[in-house]
Amino acid sequence: MGGWTKYAIESGNYKDSIEGNLAGIKSVIKYYKANKTFTKDKEVEKLITLDKKGELEKWEEQQMK
Repeated sequence: MGGWTKYAIESGNYKDSIEGNLAGIKSVIKYYKANKTFTKDKEVEKLITLDKKGELEKWEEQQMK
């Protein structure tokens, strides 16, 4: 939610759920990477891999359908 909120405030775009979700996911990835004390999470690791490949937005759009 924090990532989406930050995106909405900074961009002024409050209605784009795709971009809002993407901002939220990227916020989770950033937090996860910064806190290596977490137990490895397969789902977040998958998101990281998708992001590195440039496929995160496409994956997220499919999840929103």
